[in-house]
Amino acid sequence: MPHASFSFVSDTGWTDRRPDAGDVVRYLVFAAVYVLAAKIGFRAAFVAEQVSPVWPPAGLALWAVLHFGVWAAPAVWLGAFIANVTTHVPIVAAGGIAIGNMLEALAGAWLLRRLAGVDRSLEWLRHAVTLIGAAALLSTIVSATFGVTMLCAWGLQPWARFGELWWTWWLGDATGDLLVAPLLLTCATWKREITHAGRAAELAVLLTVAIAVSVTVFTMRSPFLPGHAPIEYTVFPVIMWASLRFAHPGAALVSATVSTIAVWGTLHGSGPFGAVAGLSPQERIILLQIYTAIIATSGLVFGAAIADRNHAERLRQTDHALSALLSRPLDLKDAAPRFLQAVCDTLGWDVGGLWQVDEDRQVLVHVDSWQRDNRSAEFVAASSQFEFQRGVGLPGRVWATAQPVWIHDVVADTNFPRLPVAVRVGLHGGFAFPIVSGSKVLGVMEFFTR
Repeated sequence: MPHASFSFVSDTGWTDRRPDAGDVVRYLVFAAVYVLAAKIGFRAAFVAEQVSPVWPPAGLALWAVLHFGVWAAPAVWLGAFIANVTTHVPIVAAGGIAIGNMLEALAGAWLLRRLAGVDRSLEWLRHAVTLIGAAALLSTIVSATFGVTMLCAWGLQPWARFGELWWTWWLGDATGDLLVAPLLLTCATWKREITHAGRAAELAVLLTVAIAVSVTVFTMRSPFLPGHAPIEYTVFPVIMWASLRFAHPGAALVSATVSTIAVWGTLHGSGPFGAVAGLSPQERIILLQIYTAIIATSGLVFGAAIADRNHAERLRQTDHALSALLSRPLDLKDAAPRFLQAVCDTLGWDVGGLWQVDEDRQVLVHVDSWQRDNRSAEFVAASSQFEFQRGVGLPGRVWATAQPVWIHDVVADTNFPRLPVAVRVGLHGGFAFPIVSGSKVLGVMEFFTR
């Protein structure tokens, strides 16, 4: 019988595993993507050649360190170095700027892990608030300070412009964190949001409306409205729609879409920020940056709050289904199939499993499983052969903390020993909660979905 133990991840969430050849290839690919994103960002730079009002690589780097671990940091440095040295920046200055970009990503990821427990996905309201307050606003200070200092020290920009350039750099990196990082960190949750063709159709309509409204607002002006009419806020109902219906993944997607069009329109001299007379280019950029930050933070916080509410509702439904069964005197082992089926039928899970604590050996042993169809038979059979130590795997984590645990995608989870068989049968989302008596955990119930 497999006896699962685990030392792949430390208590802070950082991976201890040294990269292999496959990892090195992934890091090099990431560095190339970083350079491409940087070149796109530089196209929006007209305050200074090296300072973009919106810097997508900041969010990309933050995601990479969260997703791949600290060993992705050198890839961030390499991508930033290549991107800067190819824009007429001296080698030493480019290296210094790249160090700032790398340290920013490391600091942001560390803050997200330490303060909010973020692993590889953005799930709860506390994650969103920490991303905004710690990663976007604090960690970006590092890159802005390193970067502008290098530009001024090497004579690429005058020291008299330090404050102006620092402000633009800081806001640009913060905006990149707010727009790009949530977009990537919520990818794993889309499987739960798009549950049927109707939801996919609604998402398509939502994106179409978001694009249509954004193009209208930021690339043209109505002859029936005064020149300073605040029509840029007409996109907010679309952001709220995305948040209400698709939680923070939808909000992140629509915010990124709206902001991309807003930046394009402003840089081409149109829209409420690009066509306003009497404003300097720097003032227009600051207005654009503040606007995109408001769009991103509003959607992200509202969407994450909706996700928290949905999570609480699913817990309530689970509790109701179990309470109905527990109201009758039943033997746990005999009642397990009915427990599991009741929860799966109520909440739409594909697989359910019950684990019981073996007090003598201090492991979780498999009691029973329920599956909706035969597609999950291999996973159920494999689970029946496992035992879990405290803190290992989904059941072990619940046992150790006596708290429910969500996994949005087991593929992205670094503590899931049954991953190979889960991938083969197509299971992704997971949820487990403890069965307790007083303060003692008696067992764990887990559920999975495609």
